Amino acid sequence: MKKVLYILMLTIFFGCTPILKPVMLENLNKESTTLDSLVEYLQKNNMKVINEFEPEIEERSTPIGTITLITLETDWCDTGIFLEDLNSNGFVKYKVRFGVDMPDAIPGGLGINPRFGYKDNGEIVQKDKAPKEVFEHINKFTQKIGKDFK
Repeated sequence: MKKVLYILMLTIFFGCTPILKPVMLENLNKESTTLDSLVEYLQKNNMKVINEFEPEIEERSTPIGTITLITLETDWCDTGIFLEDLNSNGFVKYKVRFGVDMPDAIPGGLGINPRFGYKDNGEIVQKDKAPKEVFEHINKFTQKIGKDFK
């Protein structure tokens, strides 16, 4: 009985902190998904794009043509969510990846890779798991960007 209770407690304790994984939003409007529109969108959402003038650019060959992938990265942004157990606000940053100059047969899409961190002695400590409140904040942002670029 103690063993079952112990396993249940571990499952509850570790199961409550979601692991952050990249999100892929598909079938978006390719014409509205451009470098300028995404930089402007992120800035309007109070995020600073740290590689606005030097984004990561990668070309990939596919059986139906070449795709140019662009990755933008934001700086750490304060969520305003205070985390008592960490004695700090939660911070998030994103890598947003999208394709430009794509063949018509390939649907538009965005890849969003979120990161979570908190401040400890003035330095950001990055974690793979985010508290539930921050995870919900990230989900709201990914849903919003998905709606706004449909």
